[in-house]
Amino acid sequence: MRNEYEKIYAKLKEQAPHRNYEWFQPYGKPGMKNGLMVVGRAVNGWKSFTVNDEFDKLYRETPEPLEDGNEGDVASYFSGGYNINSSAFWRTVRNVAKGLYPCNDSNFGKNMVYSNLYKIALPGANPNYALQRLQLPECINILKKEILYWEPSAVLFFTDWNWAEPFLTSPELNFVSEENSFEELKACGTLLTEKCRAAVIPHPQGKKERLLAGQAIAFFQNFDNLYKEITVISGGLERKWQFNDRSEEIYFAKSPVWNNDTIPLLIQTDLNLLCFRVGIWSRDKKFIPLSQYLSQKLNLDFKCNSAWCGGYTEIKFCNANDPDIGLANLVRNIYNAF
Repeated sequence: MRNEYEKIYAKLKEQAPHRNYEWFQPYGKPGMKNGLMVVGRAVNGWKSFTVNDEFDKLYRETPEPLEDGNEGDVASYFSGGYNINSSAFWRTVRNVAKGLYPCNDSNFGKNMVYSNLYKIALPGANPNYALQRLQLPECINILKKEILYWEPSAVLFFTDWNWAEPFLTSPELNFVSEENSFEELKACGTLLTEKCRAAVIPHPQGKKERLLAGQAIAFFQNFDNLYKEITVISGGLERKWQFNDRSEEIYFAKSPVWNNDTIPLLIQTDLNLLCFRVGIWSRDKKFIPLSQYLSQKLNLDFKCNSAWCGGYTEIKFCNANDPDIGLANLVRNIYNAF
């Protein structure tokens, strides 16, 4: 990537040697594979420089993890009083990471690469059109090299389509678009290889952050195929989940029968807890023993829900496709228990 950065630096030196700029290089654990790559537009308040500065003092030869060494603690990485909890961008990044990998609010950086479309920005602002065009060819090649180096399984652009378009329509990145039913995904498909799934969402500032995160997670985790698998196992669900910004309930079209009674099963999607919830939901208390029966029969924790006198068990989004503890296996076990 050094070659591309040197070319951008030379162009800046030739065209506007006395301006101030901000410099960015990607952050991610060296050698990490199959993680989440988060791509923003450009930096806002990063390493300031002029082209009178020495290039070797700006360029970082080795990738740097976005953490302070404490197992991915992203919040501790930032200095100067910057609080990622007050950032819509980082809150959404954190939720997407938690939906894809078993991590928590502090260590979500251990599975993540952070990059930007444009590597040079104006102080405290996005690059203007002229600065974008100046560095675009090199930035496309840098992004390609970043993807080839880290081999992420998911690349999420927080840029909206108008910013991502020059990159994703370039032949170098080989973006193959797919149809999708999620309104917040402005584009989705594969990038460079079939193993790298990519999606574009708007910047989350002022928008429904959990909705953006939930629909991105649903695409990357391929929950469409999971839905189809559960439909086959159960004989049908009444409708398809949408991953809206509130809890949604999807009832089984053909529920199992126990003691000559139909069991009112449902799947609930929860974007606050980033989980699926499979439940037995009824105001009739006769279903409480059924929760206990399933807990014993399946060796799972069916939790009591006093408001409904039913029971449920949770499957985190990051575990939903697990063949042993995932959602399809849970539904299969419920139907096989009777």
